[in-house]
Parts: sequence; structure tokens; C-alpha cells
Amino acid sequence: MFKKYISVIAIILAFSLTSLSFAQSEPSGSMLVNINRASAEQLAEHLDGVGVSRASAIVQHRENYGEFETVEELLMVSGIGETILEANRNRIAIE
Repeated sequence: MFKKYISVIAIILAFSLTSLSFAQSEPSGSMLVNINRASAEQLAEHLDGVGVSRASAIVQHRENYGEFETVEELLMVSGIGETILEANRNRIAIE
């Protein structure tokens, strides 16, 4: 019985850690989104002005050129300009 509880707890912890790999909450309640880990759907959901098309472009850029090293590298993605970057700067994580 004890082994069953340990297994359940391990599964819950594994799921929780996986969920945190793309986003983490800040004390203010806003959500940080890791642009190097999040799916297109997750990016579209958490970033203002970023729909599925722009989010897919972010993921495609990441797959083609590797992980983003700075938030400013998002400007190299088609459809992402200064306005969208600045609107989301406090929501974006790269690590």
C-alpha cells in the first residue's frame, strides 16, 4: 500500500515539474512563458498579440535556429515587432 502512495506522489510530482518547464508563476500572479520550451498553443494562450500563426512562427524559428538566448531575438521572428515584444517582455522567460 505504501509503495502505491509513493508511486502516485512520484507521478504527480513528475507531472508538476513538466508543467513548470514551459511556464512559471510570478508572485504578482502573471505567468512567465519559456519561449524555448512552450508549444505554439501555450505561447498563443499566454502572450498578448500572439495568435496561433505567430506562435507557430516562434516555434519554427526555434527549431530552425536553436533556442533563443535573449528576449530581443524574438524580433527576428516574422510577425513579432517592438510593440508585441514590449507588451510581453515581463511574461517571457528564456531559461
